[in-house]
Amino acid sequence: MKLDYDLLPMKMHYFLFFGGVEMLRKFLPLIYRSKGVTEQGIGLMYSILPLVCIMVTPVLGFLSDYLKARRTIFIISLAVVALANMAVYVLPSVTEHKPRVILDVLENVHILGDLPRENQTEIISTIQMLLGKVNSELSMSELLTCPKFWLLFLTHLGDQLCIGLCFTLADTLCFRMIGKNSQEYGRQRMFGSFGLGMMALLGTLAVDLYSEGSSSGPDYLPLFAVCLLFSALDLAVVAGMDVPKVQTELNVAKITSTLTKPRNILFFVSMLVFGFCMNLMWVWKPLLVEDMAHDYDKDFPAHAFLQGGMIFMQSLGALISFRASGWMIKGLGHMPVIILSFAAFGAHLVLLAVVCNPWCIYLPFGLLENTISCLLWPVYSKY
Repeated sequence: MKLDYDLLPMKMHYFLFFGGVEMLRKFLPLIYRSKGVTEQGIGLMYSILPLVCIMVTPVLGFLSDYLKARRTIFIISLAVVALANMAVYVLPSVTEHKPRVILDVLENVHILGDLPRENQTEIISTIQMLLGKVNSELSMSELLTCPKFWLLFLTHLGDQLCIGLCFTLADTLCFRMIGKNSQEYGRQRMFGSFGLGMMALLGTLAVDLYSEGSSSGPDYLPLFAVCLLFSALDLAVVAGMDVPKVQTELNVAKITSTLTKPRNILFFVSMLVFGFCMNLMWVWKPLLVEDMAHDYDKDFPAHAFLQGGMIFMQSLGALISFRASGWMIKGLGHMPVIILSFAAFGAHLVLLAVVCNPWCIYLPFGLLENTISCLLWPVYSKY
């Protein structure tokens, strides 16, 4: 395959952005839960804040066209998303870890053998009560009154304010660069899948090695370090990118006519359904797999690597999809590809409901999920 050097900056952006920021974002639900945010709190963050993204992205996109400052707004959006996500690491946990005094008691519990039986029973019940208070999750009302939760909420708000614009501007610039050869979009976007899969696999391997012997679970510092490095390189690439200048004109009548066509209304509804389903998968699938691994083996040795392997297989499927998207859309058309993708997505959900082995989740099923369902991304972008 001959390399088009005019599109090399776009390929580099996709590789660095998805290998850095987007890779870290895949693990945010797990990181939030490790910081003591309950499933209800995570659901609140991922249900309300995307609505902010929906409202803000069109406004910022209009401003970038109106001010003719696509590159500047693109760089600002990338920087805000990177900083917001990396700030999560330094923020305190919503719930505290076990107090040192309780750990000392647990480490010296063998001393109980020297005490009378009635004293042993009383001390053990006291320890269980203290551990229950320490390990109990916060209720929703307690979580909403916790300042530490709102710090995490604000960082996620910064992510949601700009992440939609990052995707939109990147894809818009890509289509401007490839011109009439819109089938070439998938060949550019596949570099993002390659970066995401490769760095997720290597990054989670580093997490498990870095966290070996830790009693508090995985430490995701290596992923934050990768995000910092790749984000800095990505900003340098975008700053030097040759952004095509396009004359834009706001034609309200034409926009209204396009939006009210029945075929387009159906298309937009399918986009909403797809976005709803993918949001569910991105948020809850990592938590499901982590719980499944714990139920499968209480001492499961590679929680982070399991997640990284799942993302790697999904990215491999996406790589196949983006490579083949051009001729599939051209040969089948937009709507048949959308129907095929939703059918594959539904089959994947059924398999998730019946499989109990965590290693099977990302080996065959992760590949199935993204090989067909990821065709929706180039279909929607091209349409």
